[in-house]
Amino acid sequence: MALITLKDGKLIVNGYDLSSYVNSLDLSITTGEIDVTTIDESAIKKIAGLEDTSISAEGFFEAGVDKPDELLGTNLGSAVNFAMAADNGRGNIAYFGGGLETNYSIFGAINEAAPFQFTGSGTNTKTVRGTIEDPGTTAVTATGSTTGFQLGAVGADEKLYGGLFVIAASGTSPTIDAKIQSDDNSSFTSATDQITFAQLTDTGSEIKSANGAIADDYFRFNYTIGGTSPSFTIFGIIGKR
Repeated sequence: MALITLKDGKLIVNGYDLSSYVNSLDLSITTGEIDVTTIDESAIKKIAGLEDTSISAEGFFEAGVDKPDELLGTNLGSAVNFAMAADNGRGNIAYFGGGLETNYSIFGAINEAAPFQFTGSGTNTKTVRGTIEDPGTTAVTATGSTTGFQLGAVGADEKLYGGLFVIAASGTSPTIDAKIQSDDNSSFTSATDQITFAQLTDTGSEIKSANGAIADDYFRFNYTIGGTSPSFTIFGIIGKR
């Protein structure tokens, strides 16, 4: 397995791309340990407990519209959707899920770039390891679909997950209706809708899931765009677990 360098990374919280302000990312996914040792055991016996996630990021403080302080300074104690990637690009790995913003720290020493620190923890949702299907490098201006990729079938004991993060929107009365579709071939000759997201008219995010079993093994995003001169920048992830 090749080593990777943290470069061209991504941190998206709700509809905000904070990547240009962050210089450190950390993601920790853990499960509790539950002791189920009985009197006839010769060694300690444990089973996995509930899953927990903690996320943290450090970067450079800025206040103003679409700056870190606008989001992080007003969302303390609130639920957020997040996506993190070590190397942005279609087909690369990203982690996404829901969390609770638990800490926001700002300011530092004189004559240094003012820092900020953000931390959060999982809340009633699992963190998913997914594949970046739409890296947000090209604005979506018309109805259409992404290329799609082979994720593999979703087992009966698994779920399909999708993370939709709209990080920029413009135009007159713009609308976007997004879906995740599946098929048994890369040409999507008979695409089936698996996940339908709520319509968005501005920046925002949503994470949704669909139960298995899904026999199809190719997946993509499909966008229906409305309005006058609409433009949406989208970071989209698909995964299963």
